[in-house]
Amino acid sequence: MISPEWIAGIAGAILPLIFSYIPGLKHLWEKLPGVYKRISMLVMLVIVTGAAYGVACVGWAPILGLEINCDREGALTLINALLLAIMANQSVYEITKG
Repeated sequence: MISPEWIAGIAGAILPLIFSYIPGLKHLWEKLPGVYKRISMLVMLVIVTGAAYGVACVGWAPILGLEINCDREGALTLINALLLAIMANQSVYEITKG
């Protein structure tokens, strides 16, 4: 089973790598001011977190091997995972920005 923290960490680390190394996205990304980059990353991480909760609520989490529940505890776990993803995201972004 895959934990929410694991999903968040992967999403938080992969997003800045995608925008740093994929040529078409890299050029578009470089044109954005820093504040828009940070807001964009935050919005994408919130979307991933919301999608994970949605998957749990429609009952697909066990099918996909995710350890997420559609309840208050699951929501709090995902909020915690979101915070971890934001930290991972910013760490990788600082390392990869050119």
